[in-house]
Amino acid sequence: MNKTILTGLWALLLAAGTVHAQSTTFTYQGRLNSTTNPATGLYDFSFNLFALSSGGVVRTTSNGLVAVPVTNGLFTVALNFGNQFPGADRWLEIAVRTNGAGGYTVLAPRQPLTPTPYAIRAASAGTAATAGTATNVTAGSIIGASIATNVIDSSKITDGTITAIDLSGTLLSNTFWRLLGNANTTQGVHFLGTTDNQVMEFRANNTPALRLSRINTTAVPNLIGGFGGNLVAGGAQGANIGGGGGVGNTNRILSGNATTISGGSGNTVSGEGGVIGGGVANTVSGQYSTVSGGQNNSASFGSAVIAGGDNNTVGNDRATVSGGYSNRATGLLSTVGGGDINLASGQAATVPGGSLNAATASYALAAGRRAKANHQGAFVWADSQNLDFASSSNNQFLIRADGGVGIGTTSPGSSLQVKGGIRASGGSPGSGGVNNRGYAFGDGGGDNDSGMFSSADGQLEFYGNSAERMRIASNGNIGIGTASPSTLMDIAGTTTVRGDIIVDGNAANAGTTTPGLIFGGNNVTSGEAIASRRTAGANQYGLDFYTSYQNRLSIANNGSIGIGTPTPAGALLDIEGSARMNNNDIFLRDGTDANHGLGWYGQISGEIDKRFSGVNVDGPVLYGYAGGALATKEGGDKIALHWNSAGEVTVKVLTITGGADLAEPFPVKDEDIEPGSVMVIDDEHPGRLKLGQEPYDTRVAGIISGAGGVQPGIALHQQGVLEGGKNVALTGRVYVRADATDGAIRPGDLLTTSSNPGHAMKVADHARSQGAILGKAMSGLKEGQGLVLVLVTLQ
Repeated sequence: MNKTILTGLWALLLAAGTVHAQSTTFTYQGRLNSTTNPATGLYDFSFNLFALSSGGVVRTTSNGLVAVPVTNGLFTVALNFGNQFPGADRWLEIAVRTNGAGGYTVLAPRQPLTPTPYAIRAASAGTAATAGTATNVTAGSIIGASIATNVIDSSKITDGTITAIDLSGTLLSNTFWRLLGNANTTQGVHFLGTTDNQVMEFRANNTPALRLSRINTTAVPNLIGGFGGNLVAGGAQGANIGGGGGVGNTNRILSGNATTISGGSGNTVSGEGGVIGGGVANTVSGQYSTVSGGQNNSASFGSAVIAGGDNNTVGNDRATVSGGYSNRATGLLSTVGGGDINLASGQAATVPGGSLNAATASYALAAGRRAKANHQGAFVWADSQNLDFASSSNNQFLIRADGGVGIGTTSPGSSLQVKGGIRASGGSPGSGGVNNRGYAFGDGGGDNDSGMFSSADGQLEFYGNSAERMRIASNGNIGIGTASPSTLMDIAGTTTVRGDIIVDGNAANAGTTTPGLIFGGNNVTSGEAIASRRTAGANQYGLDFYTSYQNRLSIANNGSIGIGTPTPAGALLDIEGSARMNNNDIFLRDGTDANHGLGWYGQISGEIDKRFSGVNVDGPVLYGYAGGALATKEGGDKIALHWNSAGEVTVKVLTITGGADLAEPFPVKDEDIEPGSVMVIDDEHPGRLKLGQEPYDTRVAGIISGAGGVQPGIALHQQGVLEGGKNVALTGRVYVRADATDGAIRPGDLLTTSSNPGHAMKVADHARSQGAILGKAMSGLKEGQGLVLVLVTLQ
């Protein structure tokens, strides 16, 4: 049955004169059709009240009405929805069915409920439950008792209508905080603040700017300034946030008493007595530690200090980083003064500044560029060269200065130049020595001196066990055993010489066959001798060496050396006869057996074909014209290595012992990159690489070779084409700079790029690692940064 409400009317009865109290029941009349004809009979109705003409939720329902008589389509019902008519729009939703037959049919549309004309305004009412506006209230009819409690607030009072005269003098003086200051206050009695367990808040432009809080009445108050989202948590007392912060970059004190963040944004303190002076994204988690400013700095141990800079880390108690970039002080009492990418990991170790320096042992110091103080008490200073300069044992003092070390001079002409005197250990040599010395090398121990000293009169003295042993006088004379040499060489005391010595011979020998200098005999026919020539000719003033009355070696005046000939010619080294090494295994030139030795094309006629075919060869065999080979004879002739004039080499098995990885040189964006750094393809410069700085970077290309002492085993170059740049390991074993901040690294873990520049990290998201795999770890790293041995397998 299709039923439609055609008409709906409110029926509100108005009585003349005073309107008495009314209930919330009202009469509703409507018309119901069955198909196109007016309905007649008994019907069941259901009425629901809505605030919208469609949709929305039911505000209230009326009890279902059953067996309502309908005559010629008309019906009348009494409805009661309670107090649901504050003046806002209301709609009635009606559902109907034939009495007791089936389900209800909801009629559409909903019917609006409207007032009758005289119900819009009540001219006079004894009691009004709700009145929109009362414009004619009898004067004096509203008295104090008639006003409901807590209904008159400041919004009901016109601004400016209450003045000081309306208030009592006591109230005005003692209750209100006055803008021009307050007098007659009593400490402990009068105050500005809260008396319940609530934060006291100061606002600017209706936004929180300063808050005072305390966790209980005996706790030290906390002060929170700046951004309204700044936070003190964890039951902290005496905490202070001076200001700063911002959306997504709040300053936070998570725990610890007497902590302070002076300003900045995104800073976090969680250590007792910790302090952050300002900056951005700094962290203090160690007790009594301080970060003065900068950004991304972290002090995670007790009494640590970071003065500023960027990405600096203090990882041990009482350590200090004064500033710079990516510096780390991880040793107890260690210090990094500044610079970039420096490390002080030894106890009380120091890096004053510079770049890529490391003081990894106790009481060590490294400064300059790439200085490595790896041993206890070592002091290492390196100049600007981009090469590691490392200590080799404890308590060393090492200096690398390619321009020289000058003392007293600004332009040293050698590795060490001292202007003025040098005194080592000071003191005077012996009891009769002279104190006024230009320089002294010795122990400076008074009468027991040993060393070399210069005297005031320009002489050089050599002492041993308190006694002068040799002197070079100011005129050039040398005295051994005498302090006053009278000749160019003056030896006092017994001198033992094995054999004869003749120096300069006799002036009468000039121009004769008698040598001018002889060691070992009085002439060249006396057996063994070293003689200089005085004879005229091409080899005059040469030097000859004799044994058993025979000339064995000669040095001509032009520098040529002859072995087996007194007149070397045609080469710097001229050997007459066979030259044998290691018991006849090697023959030079044309030895007694042409099948042995080192040969070259055109020198050993007819033998080159034999050597290349392997006939009668037990090698090695070298050729310098069209090619060559190294051969052995072991159960048949074997050519182990072969090369040709084009430089192409053939070998069966090649074992390399000088390194462990295959590397290729690549031009890089920054020549100062540290060995072990992870490199990626520089998409802005084809063919070049740059330092990796993003996690899971699919541009990963390899690792700079050389970290941890592991050098390339094979380095690929092409002269004139692929030269220069950095050797980058493409495969094999190599050490990589790794960061375990996002997870400890264990042997077998896959490694990829990280957000720490030049560092690798453990793969945690295998979906992102596709195409970004650097290799597989062969050693571990539990925390922090360090070197990890990796098997490079780019994927």
